[in-house]
Amino acid sequence: MVFIEIGNTSVKAVRGTSSEPEFLFKVSINQPNRLESELLTLPDNEKVILSSVRKDRAEIVYNHKNRLSLFEITTGNLGKVKLDYKTPETLGIDRVLACLGAIDQSYAQNVIVIDAGTSCTIDYMTKDLVFRGGVIMPGLAVYRKAMRELLPELPDVKLELPASFPGRSTDEAIRWGVFGGFIYAVQSFVEMYNQPNNNTAFYTTGGDGQTIAKNLKDEYEFIYRENLVFYGMEAFLRLNDIKV
Repeated sequence: MVFIEIGNTSVKAVRGTSSEPEFLFKVSINQPNRLESELLTLPDNEKVILSSVRKDRAEIVYNHKNRLSLFEITTGNLGKVKLDYKTPETLGIDRVLACLGAIDQSYAQNVIVIDAGTSCTIDYMTKDLVFRGGVIMPGLAVYRKAMRELLPELPDVKLELPASFPGRSTDEAIRWGVFGGFIYAVQSFVEMYNQPNNNTAFYTTGGDGQTIAKNLKDEYEFIYRENLVFYGMEAFLRLNDIKV
């Protein structure tokens, strides 16, 4: 069985269970021809589970539906997973699946999941499998790109907090403003979710997930998982007893 996740910036695929996945490919979202080539390497009748936030790239996968056994997880077929969300038609399925993967990993605790990629989402799911909503904010790379493009006179800086506040050089001031601003925004949102003694587990994923876990380790015990969405896809099949 192959799991394919189509995100905002890339398409990733693995074969097998999430505990021992075989990496197949990672393709930039801007390389549709390469995605097509990778799909052609899958054997006929391969079982494919799809999660997608991009309809245009999902169509490329659907072009192979007569050759592959394809099942897409969407907000309309979540089964035992419920949504406490006003606009499910605009909800990225990856946010739900990342939370479901975290709950599966945490042995049924409430979870707060930070997916720190091009965008940064901070979402909450309760142990009764209800997705309660969250936050969407620019990812760290977006902040840095905006600074470089709109304020080219300012230097590029390291992604680490200065030793003391306030910044006493331009380098330190930018690090506090860009990196510190991002980290403390994330921390503030987590604190808004997290109520005392509510049995919550904290997970990070995405390209900057480890950076967040490292910089907030004194406040929260974050667990980093690179493939939370794939964990969630597998958990979804098991939970709903779906055979592709």
